[in-house]
Amino acid sequence: TDFLMFLVLSLLDFFSTQKLDRIKEPDVITTDLSAVDDYDQAHKSSLVLLYALNLQIIQILLKNTKNLSVLDLACGPGVFTQLISKSLSVSEIMGVDLSEPMLKKEQKRFSNETLPCSFKFQLQDISDFSFLENEKFDLITFMNASHHISDLVSVKKIIEEASRVCKKDGIIFI
Repeated sequence: TDFLMFLVLSLLDFFSTQKLDRIKEPDVITTDLSAVDDYDQAHKSSLVLLYALNLQIIQILLKNTKNLSVLDLACGPGVFTQLISKSLSVSEIMGVDLSEPMLKKEQKRFSNETLPCSFKFQLQDISDFSFLENEKFDLITFMNASHHISDLVSVKKIIEEASRVCKKDGIIFI
């Protein structure tokens, strides 16, 4: 059934008629309130198909692991963070982003929810997790934000830090 769900979601994404123009990000940090509002509406676009597909892949990879600790890098307004918290067996989830307006949207999104997990939001550069202990998270996600990263050296640093704070049997999903 996992494979069938994966296939159905892949086909839906492939045949989706809604297409979004690629707009180059003007800044590394999204602080423009209208742009933040646009990101906050991702769950109403065809991106939700990609999110559903990615969650299905994560579920297959995790093999029904319970009580996950999750780190969502460059979480933005928390659309994917919220889907993770509702779709997986999560005990704690942390969203990290450099945009204060994005984190305010995420806090608002989570404050309106009753979730079976603890959640925290951190205003932080995703290339420096010196405040986190080694091997803390079962799952680390980095969705739809790589276009904000300016160079490969920075990408390498992000992956190195994610590897350090991810448990040995954990998953980093980019």
